[in-house]
Amino acid sequence: MTDPNNLSLWRAVCRTDPAYTKHVRARGGFTAIDAYYQVMQATAQWGPMGARWGVMSCSYERVEAGKQVLIVCEMTIYYPDEGSSHGYRALDKDEGERYGELWSCGRIPGIAGTAALVDDKGKVDSDAWKKAYTGALTKALSYLGFSADVFLGKFDDPQYVHGQRKRVHEERQERAKQHRDVKPANIPEECQQRAQGRDVKPDNDEPAAPVALEGAPTTTVEHEEPQRVPEHLEQMRFRLARLDELAAQAGRASTLGKQVAQLAAKASCMVPPEVALEKAGQAIEWAEARIEDAMAEGSRAIGGGRQRAQVRF
Repeated sequence: MTDPNNLSLWRAVCRTDPAYTKHVRARGGFTAIDAYYQVMQATAQWGPMGARWGVMSCSYERVEAGKQVLIVCEMTIYYPDEGSSHGYRALDKDEGERYGELWSCGRIPGIAGTAALVDDKGKVDSDAWKKAYTGALTKALSYLGFSADVFLGKFDDPQYVHGQRKRVHEERQERAKQHRDVKPANIPEECQQRAQGRDVKPDNDEPAAPVALEGAPTTTVEHEEPQRVPEHLEQMRFRLARLDELAAQAGRASTLGKQVAQLAAKASCMVPPEVALEKAGQAIEWAEARIEDAMAEGSRAIGGGRQRAQVRF
């Protein structure tokens, strides 16, 4: 059904995913949109660029403005529009002729994008042509409503941006849920339940018979009880966890020793220097002793684990 207000396309593409935007502080600050995000949104509406939508014509001009040299890209884009009187066929690059079915299309002519080839400091940007092309394309798409909320200034409101992040997250969760709920066609319900890890109980409460493949030898598989983790592996895990704990204690001891030494150095202006040096030395010795103890116990834990591993294996 046609929208009487002609806003069906606008409403479908006007909201922007904040993950594809970034705040730029230049020129007083503004929100920049990833150009490929807009192209992706257009592709979702009309298909790949160059088929039913794309650039109909494009020209470049070099403009000198004082010390700067600018590249101006002027283009006309086309897009599907059933109510338009214009028609278009895609261009076959190999044959150099128009091909395919003629369809009604809308056009946005005279859209320009600019980029500095040489700035006022004499720096040359070799990507100026590409930037001017991208700027013209994204500006043309914005006139159709793509990422209109950014151009309307709604991204200046933190609450709006937060609401968009929440909306995108909920939509992704809903798509993931729908994907999980989809059942493949032509697969028995019993197989789907087994794939999901659920027990299958026949209607007559009798044990389900194994499915035999034609031409394959029949074998009986006995269900085994889950094996317990060997005792020596449990001990090795415990020793590794203990080793991690000792390493953390050694790190804390080293940090504490440095803090005590710093306090002692700060106090040197209020106490005799020899007293301050003695206190700092004692703090460092204490920290070193704690680290050595931790390293010794860790070495013993590793040695014991190796011996047990050799005995077991």
